[in-house]
Amino acid sequence: MELKDRMQMLLDEQNIKRKDFACTIKVTEGYVSNILNGKRDHISDSLALLIEQKYGYSAQWILTGKGERYALQSKVPNLSPTKKRLIAQIEKMSDSEINAIKVFIESLDKYKEAFQIKNT
Repeated sequence: MELKDRMQMLLDEQNIKRKDFACTIKVTEGYVSNILNGKRDHISDSLALLIEQKYGYSAQWILTGKGERYALQSKVPNLSPTKKRLIAQIEKMSDSEINAIKVFIESLDKYKEAFQIKNT
């Protein structure tokens, strides 16, 4: 997959227009168009890192197409290793898998409420 394909995928998944994307990453709309048209087949490491920060796509994946598509966001301080591991797993799930987890959590909340169990 070429850079132009990865960028188009990002725009499609984020449902964002070229102009808005360009504004967010502080480049011209023409620059983005050149990437999407295949006239530019690489971007700088710093731009890839900015895209990672703004949109959550791994800079490595943006630059090379290799590795995980999404950067892990589970680096919040003061989380236990178990919570970090679970968050990292959730970050890799599809929307349908996340919806299943949400249903489970909601059912767990109802169970705790029914049996008057407090969070520990």
